[in-house]
Amino acid sequence: MVKSNDFEVVVDIILVLNAIIIAIQDYPILSGQNVTTNPKYSDGSVDTIWESLEALFAIIYSIEAILKIIVNGWKKYSESGRNLYDFTITVVAVLVSIYVYCESIIYCSFSWRLNDLLTLLFYQILTDTATVISSSSL
Repeated sequence: MVKSNDFEVVVDIILVLNAIIIAIQDYPILSGQNVTTNPKYSDGSVDTIWESLEALFAIIYSIEAILKIIVNGWKKYSESGRNLYDFTITVVAVLVSIYVYCESIIYCSFSWRLNDLLTLLFYQILTDTATVISSSSL
């Protein structure tokens, strides 16, 4: 199942749905509306349908990565630039969710460490992306 083309198509459809959800969610910001007066935008709680959907997508992507690693093993999984890119994005999404919603779940005394880690992971995403782009253009 994980190795099938159908699995990849389903994951790609989920990715497109996620992009559409983000566009709908961020439309007020992108259209110049003042969202700072809406407390739900910055309260650190998963209290809107959009935030719940983003959490669901992060869980789906995590399950996808875990299944692929279990089926293929880390060595084969990590040989694919797309898998490494997806894995990095998934880890960052999960860490950002923890960072953003952490205070409403538990007291986070490690927030400063997460900030440094997110900076390093963002750098890794940029270098992985550059590697994938340069290897695909050869």
